[in-house]
Amino acid sequence: DVSEALRTQMGEKPFPSDADKLAVIKKFIASTKNIRFEGDGYSDAWVLEAEKRGLPNIRTCPEAFEQLINPHHQSMLTKLGIFSQSELTSRFFIMNERYAKDLLVEANTMKEMLSQQILPAAFEYRGTLAKSVQLLNSIEGEAQSPELGALKALTPVVKDVQAALVALDASIAKLHAIHDDAVAEAKAASDYIVPAMQNARVAADRLETLTADKFYPIPRYSELLWF
Repeated sequence: DVSEALRTQMGEKPFPSDADKLAVIKKFIASTKNIRFEGDGYSDAWVLEAEKRGLPNIRTCPEAFEQLINPHHQSMLTKLGIFSQSELTSRFFIMNERYAKDLLVEANTMKEMLSQQILPAAFEYRGTLAKSVQLLNSIEGEAQSPELGALKALTPVVKDVQAALVALDASIAKLHAIHDDAVAEAKAASDYIVPAMQNARVAADRLETLTADKFYPIPRYSELLWF
């Protein structure tokens, strides 16, 4: 480690000189070059760069948790006296269990918001538009009114939200089907619940932009942005 390298570099001197410090810094700059990246670490550019450098690209929480039981990582942490092997293993299972439970709570909350708030508001607005179109048709004939255009734009998005809600419910059921296996639950949460919630969010965001203010039951996303 750095302290040991500095002791070796300074030799018998009571304190390291600036030259000693600089020599150690240069050594570690060279040795860590493969993992340093000066660009945006959240961008696709880093993903490609990491692959080129032979570095792992950990995309999900369960993958990250697995590093706690990786023998190489465990030996390093136990050698330094930070954690024992049993402590690392215990943390691995606890983190998987908590991850699955937290996502389950979030998924059920989203399910309730979609079924009890978002879709009913869209249904009510859609019904209002349909009545307006019917009334206008009785007066003007089969004219292509703006209300009809709004109704045609709204309907497929409502169907998308409904489909996303069904998929979200199915992902929750898959997680409930697993018993007494924290690792399998975490993987199922990552594989099924996360994408189902993402898809539901995309559909709901589109619906938000098409539903009139007086019908929309919760603060709009744009209202929550302060910048």
